[in-house]
Amino acid sequence: MPPLVTIRYPIAMLQILPREVALGFSVAFPNGNDCLAKRNVMHDALESDSPTRDGSRPDRNHPKGVLGNPFSTRHTRPGAIPFRFAPGPKLKQLVERLWDTGCWGQIVGPHGSGKSTLVSLLISQIADYGIRAVPFGIHDGQQAMPAGWKKITWNAYEMGRTTMVVVDGFEQLSRLSQWRLRHTCRTRSWGLLITAHCDVGLPNLYRTRASIELAHTLVEFLASDVDAISRADVQQAFRTHDGNLRHVFADLYDRYEQQRR
Repeated sequence: MPPLVTIRYPIAMLQILPREVALGFSVAFPNGNDCLAKRNVMHDALESDSPTRDGSRPDRNHPKGVLGNPFSTRHTRPGAIPFRFAPGPKLKQLVERLWDTGCWGQIVGPHGSGKSTLVSLLISQIADYGIRAVPFGIHDGQQAMPAGWKKITWNAYEMGRTTMVVVDGFEQLSRLSQWRLRHTCRTRSWGLLITAHCDVGLPNLYRTRASIELAHTLVEFLASDVDAISRADVQQAFRTHDGNLRHVFADLYDRYEQQRR
């Protein structure tokens, strides 16, 4: 039996050591070279995943030809439609930026401008690059994190991965809950990615904006073979709802149903 080796950790680190340490198993913490190598692998993988002309990922599940209303929530929910990047940083740059900030960042934009869709895209991409995302959605009137969120995050831990808490709807939390969330993530060395309607003091990752051109592009993606919705319908819905694409889709859902009767 090998001799017993005593390893001394700072008190702060004892709170975040994986359970394997407590059980006596050996644990290899990545050094600077390991992190650099992982970042290079992430860069090469993102480069090989060829983007479309606007920088979004290829459309693999185009809803053309589906039965039913093309504007139903199953077709318009985050992750069901591709995120369309505006001129500027694209997915590769966003993931690199997130890595460089220690997996801390904010995605800022108005209601219905694509924040949740972008978060869904990021989560689907970073899983293969050493970042384990643990998402939480905060709804209207919910002023605190879900019960047991710390345990849920801890149970999602994987050896060799960076754990990142993702909070969609950060501004719904009370000031105290926001402070507790940040404090817990810092103390336990977890990353923190949030969406909000305004700057909340985290590193800026992306600012989403809705435009009438984007609305036309997404409607064409959803219902390119549908004659019941015209460009005038899209423009009217966009103006009525001040560019909130989520409400635009709901409006077009009703218009589509009326045309089918």
